Amino acid sequence: MRAKKQRIRDLLGLAQEQLSLLLEVGHSQLSLYELGLRRLPSTAIQKLAEMIAVVNTAASSAFMKSVAAEEAVQHKVIIQKLRKENSYQQERLSRILVPLEQKYQSNLTALYLVQQLHVEWGTKAPHQIGYLGTLKNSIGSALEKNSYSKLVQYQIKLKVLQGEEKILREALGPFDSAQGRLAQGDR
Repeated sequence: MRAKKQRIRDLLGLAQEQLSLLLEVGHSQLSLYELGLRRLPSTAIQKLAEMIAVVNTAASSAFMKSVAAEEAVQHKVIIQKLRKENSYQQERLSRILVPLEQKYQSNLTALYLVQQLHVEWGTKAPHQIGYLGTLKNSIGSALEKNSYSKLVQYQIKLKVLQGEEKILREALGPFDSAQGRLAQGDR
């Protein structure tokens, strides 16, 4: 019984306190009615029936249509703001990611070079081995600073933003196509 009464309040969009005021009954009286333990006065039942009738006709009312139209405009504005923020975040991440990828790749190339020189110069230029070790440590530190995990983290963030952009584009799609039809009709 409670679930049915709860749905009525939900249908009306009112809290129990608000509904009790409109029905001119006490909070406890309405609560007991919702629990199926007490009846409402006939005047309250009549008011409740009138409210339900109003709500049932509201879906087709001009008011509800204007609210829906206003919400559609607000929806479009919100989606456009989210797309703009998403675009900014993608650009920001790209400005970080491109140099990071370049530094990482450069460090890997340098590390490979040092390792190859260590092998080749081991017997030819033993005086350079110490410097190659220092250089290898320096490159290792740079690789840690511009670590692969950091690179992957930024790449994933960028992919997430690209996925979000696609979702936002799809969410805005009906609005863009509606505007396109309106613009073509104006010509």
